[in-house]
Amino acid sequence: PVATMPNWRRRYDRHTNRLFLSERLSPFDRLREVAMEACLVRMNVAIGAEVEALKLSSDEAARLARFEMARYAAHALMMPYEPFRAAAVKERYDIDILRARFGVSFEQAATRLTTLQRPEAAGIPFFLIEIDQSGRRVRRLGALGFPASRFGGGCPRLPMYAAFAEPGRILVEAVEMPDETAYLCLARTLEGPQGGFDEKVRRTSILLGCELGFREGIAYGDGLAPAEARNPAGKPDVRLTPIGPACRLCERVGCLSRAEPPITRPLGLDEMVTGLSAFDFQ
Repeated sequence: PVATMPNWRRRYDRHTNRLFLSERLSPFDRLREVAMEACLVRMNVAIGAEVEALKLSSDEAARLARFEMARYAAHALMMPYEPFRAAAVKERYDIDILRARFGVSFEQAATRLTTLQRPEAAGIPFFLIEIDQSGRRVRRLGALGFPASRFGGGCPRLPMYAAFAEPGRILVEAVEMPDETAYLCLARTLEGPQGGFDEKVRRTSILLGCELGFREGIAYGDGLAPAEARNPAGKPDVRLTPIGPACRLCERVGCLSRAEPPITRPLGLDEMVTGLSAFDFQ
């Protein structure tokens, strides 16, 4: 009950070997908490060895790494690698089908998709970003590492920000960076642990993405809007939303979403002309 565990998701009592779970959690989150505790107990030595190999500089970093490895192991227990990868390929990475088949949540299935990179049986190299309603980045991860230098993830034109206006709906969009690298992105909101009547539920949004060249093998690629005009040779025949790494690093001209001027260009303020952005630059 919330009155008994007001501040905890789970608590393991080593003396009685009992695991207590908060009633705030969804059935999917309860399953993950059970799986995480099982992994921490049964795989204690293996997880400890992996954390030790990282040679982290502080105890806090080591505890955080241990927690994340336990979460990874829990997902692997709930969604075994080969059955999950085979199902993902067969169903063209349709997350709703995968979550129903394996009895997991949308977030859990999406997170698992970013870990399918065994050399002999690799899946599509997805990356994932999660933000809260203030736009603060909660986490980011990727099958081959998060492509921060190329993708950034701080552009307000990304669908993960628009997802808050349509909770629970999957938004799909093809986006293009200034260097013409294109990505297929899908975004959806997530609901946190349930609160009481007078408590606000924590809502976040995730963006799952990959390079647009993989779209033929992904169900969400079928719904992309066609290009309004014929694209130049070599460019995809779908409508691309121009984005950037972040306003301070983006040099796109005439962007209605710009919140800051780029640090790479001088301001071009002209009393005779007002541009689309409040931060015109030369």
